[in-house]
Amino acid sequence: MSIGSTDRLLALEGLRGVAAIVVTFYHAFLIFWPLLILGQDTANPVVEHTTLESVLYGLPTFALYSGVFAVSIFFVLSGFVLSINFFTTGKMNVIRRLAAKRYLRLMLPALASVMVAWLLITVGLSHNAEAHAVTQSYWLSLQWNFEPHFFEALGQGIWGVFTGGPTSYNGVLWTMVYELIGSFLVFFTVMLFGAYPRRWIVYILLLFITFQTWYIGFVIGMILADLYAHRKFIFNGKPTKLSLLFLTLGIVIGSYPLGTVEGTIYETMMIPGLQNVSFYTAIGAALVIISVLTIPRVSKLLSSKVLSTLGKYTYSLYLVHMLVLFTLCTGLFLWFRTFMDYNWAALASIAVTLPVIALGAFLFERYVDSPSIKLSGKFADWLLQAGKKTISK
Repeated sequence: MSIGSTDRLLALEGLRGVAAIVVTFYHAFLIFWPLLILGQDTANPVVEHTTLESVLYGLPTFALYSGVFAVSIFFVLSGFVLSINFFTTGKMNVIRRLAAKRYLRLMLPALASVMVAWLLITVGLSHNAEAHAVTQSYWLSLQWNFEPHFFEALGQGIWGVFTGGPTSYNGVLWTMVYELIGSFLVFFTVMLFGAYPRRWIVYILLLFITFQTWYIGFVIGMILADLYAHRKFIFNGKPTKLSLLFLTLGIVIGSYPLGTVEGTIYETMMIPGLQNVSFYTAIGAALVIISVLTIPRVSKLLSSKVLSTLGKYTYSLYLVHMLVLFTLCTGLFLWFRTFMDYNWAALASIAVTLPVIALGAFLFERYVDSPSIKLSGKFADWLLQAGKKTISK
């Protein structure tokens, strides 16, 4: 879905593309340097492959490779994108069409990725078990360690991942239940209260209800879209140094650790009783998005042709990267390891794999994602037209 044509809104496409790249590196690092992502757990000690893992853990640099921060950016952007056209034009038809196409738009590419994963596992192209014996990544040991079944995969892709079921074939699909329900939370809120003068009361109530869940990102994104469309708060067009502060705070807060916070800067920053990573990363994501929309240099960078084009391939990159990591990347690592040091073998395997992931995303977008967008659009048009005919009768 295109966010818009103006430079500032186009910059959000670039941000989304960058977030997808971050998720890719996040999972690669989980394979080879899990301590860097999860920190040390005294109950289940994590093997340290380089001292940099302990040094970098718990620092704001985590924003560069934090998959959960990137996912929060996706969720906030979804809330923004799905509501911005209504707040800009006031046309309810925009929301109806988005709602009518949403499930198919998400499901068809997700299903395709699950079936590709099923095929890869079935023909024995996964090297996760062998790679785990070397990397000692507990996370990797949980991936694709089961017997594949065609109808099980089919069920996961069509409805399982959208109802909170297992995501064993493609782990990134854990976000689909939030994307689907979060999207309709936005749709219903906008349809019922979008034109209501006191809708801010509803927003506050939704924030209170969702503040310890992943759905808070969708609510925040919808609020930002409302503010942006009506040029309120920091979006009033006046240059302000507050945006730079928001960018800094967004990166710091969004880098909230996944593992222990003890001994990190976040130990003192934490709100007492609130250790939910979804809350901190959503706040960080919102601040970063505000900065992208209000700092001209940042907007110009992200709206450049190269970065903004990434937005087109975001969903495809998100869906295919783990499939390549669990086959080509782990296989290359085992081969490189026969004549290389551990860390050099890991770096070499990632370097060789990245272009293949890019090619896979390109092909997936062309032959799966793009046709899915067209098909879901046609279905939405048919459904809305059928609804009009029914009502007229």
